[in-house]
Amino acid sequence: DYESVAADPDFDAYLKELADADVAALQPAEDLALWINAYNALCVNHIVRHVRAKPEEPLASILHLKKGSTPVWDQEAGVVGGQGVSLNQIEHEMLRKRWNE
Repeated sequence: DYESVAADPDFDAYLKELADADVAALQPAEDLALWINAYNALCVNHIVRHVRAKPEEPLASILHLKKGSTPVWDQEAGVVGGQGVSLNQIEHEMLRKRWNE
């Protein structure tokens, strides 16, 4: 229920924790967990931003969040460890390239 997530201040607090995370200080397993969790949270955040901006327009698919010719996966999804990232950056640079995940 994305409307409830959009209204939950704990979700925003979690996004702030991701933004402020000291990624360099993490142990390898913690680093992997952070990036997997960040991917999921920032994917949800794309939808939450839509719900907050256009509550009267239900979203049929995350794919409808394309901006011009830029798919949702390539748009900045949020901040992790002080760095703005897209979902594709997390998936391909932080997970697949480094962890074979």
